[in-house]
Amino acid sequence: MYAVTTLNEEGVGTKIFLYSIGYPPIARQAPPKPALQIKERNYFQIGLAVFLIVLLVWLVIKFKGMRQGVKVRSIGQASEDELMNVEIASKRNNAIYFFGGFQVISKTGVDITNKFTPLLKELFLIIILHSIKNEKGISSARIVEFLWFDKSERNARNNLSVNITKLKHVLEDLEGCELTNETGYWKIHQGKDIYNEYCEVESIVNSKKNINQEMIQRLVDLTNKGSLLVNLDFEWLDVFKGRISDRITDTLLVFAKSLDVRENAEQIIDLADCIFNFDIVNEEIMILKCKAQYGQGKHSLARNTYRNFCSEYKILYEEDYLNSFNDIINSQD
Repeated sequence: MYAVTTLNEEGVGTKIFLYSIGYPPIARQAPPKPALQIKERNYFQIGLAVFLIVLLVWLVIKFKGMRQGVKVRSIGQASEDELMNVEIASKRNNAIYFFGGFQVISKTGVDITNKFTPLLKELFLIIILHSIKNEKGISSARIVEFLWFDKSERNARNNLSVNITKLKHVLEDLEGCELTNETGYWKIHQGKDIYNEYCEVESIVNSKKNINQEMIQRLVDLTNKGSLLVNLDFEWLDVFKGRISDRITDTLLVFAKSLDVRENAEQIIDLADCIFNFDIVNEEIMILKCKAQYGQGKHSLARNTYRNFCSEYKILYEEDYLNSFNDIINSQD
């Protein structure tokens, strides 16, 4: 008797095992019969055929998954590591990403985010964001205030010096990203060879009257992954998060309000989903999204959008949202 089993191992793939056992059971003293030997050969051939069929099916499924960019496992789902590899492959080399989470890709295409310890990550973000905001950068005293306020001046300075050295070493993996202190202020110079996602978003929202359909779509693509450094929570970072969130929301909302709800329903829904990453209780975009979904005949989805908004509104303001679903659907622009 033969049995074929498969075992899914994380990071390895699917292992296939073939087991065999004598059948039917016979007494120990009974001599083996030639007919049984013939049957065993038949069983082996059947088992081998089953094994080859299973292997062939598995290879076809795996090959199909690889063509789609994700290795398909026996349960039909890709692991988190596989999804991360696909995401990295879709990103450019020598780049820094801020939205939906912090990520750094080296000049050779390697994800070096794990080289940034929690302290180095915060130090890097303090310097690079202040460098973008203010051309002269940030002073040592200000950095110490953020990171080592509880230490003596001597210990704080030593900590800063040691971690600046470590940060410079990590930044060697990026081309055109240089940490300097030429004028008494720490600053990160970014050359033309390095891509900075935050800078591109800043450039789009600064365009104001010159913004067009293509730029709006690019802004959505960049920010629909999530808000700025979504998994990081530093007190000094709140100013940067609030500022860029407001500007992204205003830019997308102004464009959404310029569209016809019936003719551009799908785009309005996409814009709304992106805005909700930054402002979950934005009433104007909620109304536009409900109207767009309702106009598409997706009445239940429109009601779900309304209910989700009301729930978040209640949590944030500790009071009920006053306008009913019918009120917003029938409201005039």
